[in-house]
Amino acid sequence: MQRSQIDYLKNPGPTNKLITDLVDQYQTGWTYSEGVADFSAKQQVAGGFVTDDPASGVFGQFDPARMKQIVDTFGPILQKAGTIQAIPDPSTLYTNDFIDKNIKMGS
Repeated sequence: MQRSQIDYLKNPGPTNKLITDLVDQYQTGWTYSEGVADFSAKQQVAGGFVTDDPASGVFGQFDPARMKQIVDTFGPILQKAGTIQAIPDPSTLYTNDFIDKNIKMGS
């Protein structure tokens, strides 16, 4: 998964074409153009949304502090809306056990 995401970011065109073709074929009411898909891929990198972990330099691993912040922020909102009954322990929502620490965007 790590390598495939890096490969996609380096050359998103073929995958974006497949995605937009499938969107057209399934006709679910959702629209998505190759231009929007290409813009998204570029902005993911340019905006720093998809990058190596700043602390470890490894690509694709979860940051426990960030996961806690997300749960602390959205858990009460989801609970109040009745979407969830209990706020989960953030560590139960992810694992870094299968991350290859040698994979980095620059490598």
